[in-house]
Amino acid sequence: MRDIFAVFYDKRQIRFILPTAIVYVALLMPFKSLVIVPGFTEVRPANFIPALFGVLFGPAAAWGSAFGNLIADIASALAMGPAGTFSLGSIFGFAGNFVFAYAAYRVWSLLDDKNDAGDGISPLQAVYFLVAGLIGSILCAIIISLGLLLLGLQNLPQSVFMTMFIAINNFIPVAVLGTLGLWLFYEKVKKAGWLCRPTG
Repeated sequence: MRDIFAVFYDKRQIRFILPTAIVYVALLMPFKSLVIVPGFTEVRPANFIPALFGVLFGPAAAWGSAFGNLIADIASALAMGPAGTFSLGSIFGFAGNFVFAYAAYRVWSLLDDKNDAGDGISPLQAVYFLVAGLIGSILCAIIISLGLLLLGLQNLPQSVFMTMFIAINNFIPVAVLGTLGLWLFYEKVKKAGWLCRPTG
């Protein structure tokens, strides 16, 4: 857990926060008008970013995903007014997206402990990634839906629905686009020396 804040003292890691945030915002914004639950969520194919970048870049990607989601919420409010997704619930969106990426990173690192990808991602590593992405997706969904419940922005049945919906809305892009991205970029990131692995 120390690596969550240690990233700000690691020049090698901190450089990935801003690029993650920029990519996430760039992929979130075009779909902000495709609202599913007004004021709270929309079609989000960009949701593969926290899991994929988390696996590749670790805590830096967790911070980048959190800030990227918050920036996209603020931008949607400026562009769309009340129809945007910026509210007190964005606090929990920040936390949820952070955990989405960080949990994926930790679960992947635990499962793929030998870090032995050679000429590409193996089928077993693809399964590891799906497990990591699913756990991150579910934790993100729980944090956001509980936050909305605690803030009184949704009642219990709505919160339960949001948990299931956000988990699915997160995981589908992870399973499709995230797995493709892992296959395309994992070895390149590893060979460049950018891959983050837990130190303790």
